Amino acid sequence: MSRKRAGLSMPVRVGAALVGAALLAPAPSARAQQLELRLAPRIGAFVPAGRLVREHDGLIRFRADLAPSLAVGLGLELDAPRLRLGVRAAVDYATAPTLVAHGFTVDSAGVGLLVAGADVVLRPLDGRARVRPFLAAGAGLKRYLVPEAGLTRALAGVLPSDRTDPALHGAAGAEARWGPIGVVAEAGDYVSWFLAPSTGHQRVQHDLLVTLGLRLRLL
Repeated sequence: MSRKRAGLSMPVRVGAALVGAALLAPAPSARAQQLELRLAPRIGAFVPAGRLVREHDGLIRFRADLAPSLAVGLGLELDAPRLRLGVRAAVDYATAPTLVAHGFTVDSAGVGLLVAGADVVLRPLDGRARVRPFLAAGAGLKRYLVPEAGLTRALAGVLPSDRTDPALHGAAGAEARWGPIGVVAEAGDYVSWFLAPSTGHQRVQHDLLVTLGLRLRLL
């Protein structure tokens, strides 16, 4: 009888040890699973929501616009699905938008818009949802790339070449996920304050980016 009890006690002890180890082991791995590092390439359209320059100095009017164009971007995001929060850094580039001054198209070779920023991302639904809407808000820099060769004399004092301005950023979108891969649709607005050096006038400039991209889980 005692041998039978001894024979039974050994598996019980081993089982108890395994259960105890299983209860203690998940703590570090659970923390690791709470964070996801993802790469986010995207492509879409750059759409200016207002006139780039609209100044009036006496009898002379200065007008300049950037036409809509193709935009590409790349981001890196650290996401906490259980907390429904994340942070990301991204760079977007509008490829060769046409510069229109005084109603005439000028040489647009080398014209572009480069924006870089960081956002806090809020997702109302947790990581178990297949489709997750999100809101993002942050700040960064917006750089207008306008070569001097593309500027008329009248615009040279209003729209200087290669200027950089601080910008605020807001965006909304949704992501559909299949395992480590997500497909993301997003619309965002980079808001900056454009100062014309010749007149000293300042106005708000909205540049919209509507994109479709991927989120690829790295960790």
